[in-house]
Amino acid sequence: LVLKCLTSLRNSKHFFGLMFLSLFYLKFIAWKEYFCRTDIKNVIYDFDVLFPKPLALALESNKINTLAIQERPNTSFSSIQGVIVDNYLFAGEIYKNYGEKNKSFIINNGYSFGMWRVSLFEKSMTLPLEAITFRNSKNKKINDYSNFITFLGHFYDNKNNKAGFNIIALKELLNNIKKISSDFRNFGVILRLKSVRKNDIKLIMDMFDKVENFFLCDDYSEDSISYRICKESSLIFSVLTSLGEECLAFGKKVIFLDNFYPISNFCRDAFPKDFHFAIPKNEISLLKLCRKCLINDIETSIKYKNLKTKINGKIDFNKKNIIPDTIEKFLI
Repeated sequence: LVLKCLTSLRNSKHFFGLMFLSLFYLKFIAWKEYFCRTDIKNVIYDFDVLFPKPLALALESNKINTLAIQERPNTSFSSIQGVIVDNYLFAGEIYKNYGEKNKSFIINNGYSFGMWRVSLFEKSMTLPLEAITFRNSKNKKINDYSNFITFLGHFYDNKNNKAGFNIIALKELLNNIKKISSDFRNFGVILRLKSVRKNDIKLIMDMFDKVENFFLCDDYSEDSISYRICKESSLIFSVLTSLGEECLAFGKKVIFLDNFYPISNFCRDAFPKDFHFAIPKNEISLLKLCRKCLINDIETSIKYKNLKTKINGKIDFNKKNIIPDTIEKFLI
């Protein structure tokens, strides 16, 4: 079949496409033959969208029951990444509604599970805030402040120029933080990145050498630290991260930051209109929304409460053993 297709190729793109499909098919056959010699009935796999599609098809072909939990909620809104699975535990109701209409999601049974990491907000309370390491240019302590605004960012990668990870995008984020730090001096303003290197710490702290209410958290000793900081915060600013969505699901007010070099409307294009009230178009609207959130403006609070309802799933993660008990219901 491959040799027959070779005769109809018109350019190099057709050739590479054929090679990709051939490799995909060979992997599928190899996995199918492997699993047909086993008595496996169920497979639970991790990081759903990264699970190899030839392997997923091989499991389905052998009638092996598969289950996956949605790791990145906003994948429901795009066709870039999809899944092939029997039972899919969506991150919440709105993600299920969009995902079931998304042709890149090939599933037999979708369930509005919820974001399981929301349980980490309550579990993080065992970690005292003062036990977390923060950097401050004026030797201020985190407990010098009783109210906090947190910024969630990615990290700086000097080896590429990807959206949100380049030096220009980082400086744009830091400029946003300087503006908020200046306008809300009675709040401790925290920057929490997914990771940060020693050289980047110096770059960031040099930029805030005269800002006494700015704190950089470079403590990655425990997974619960990010959740502890967010739980303590009155308001959260976030780039496009799953933690930002988890904060919304927990009940926090989150403002998504848009327009980082080199992409405009990054969050606005990634989320449906339900989220757009929380994605300011410019600096003026950002500051306006920030003030409304901090004074608990009634209309704004209702919008966030309604979004929380749309986001949440059916599971109460505070119940003991609720995750394994729910998963067990989908096994055969």
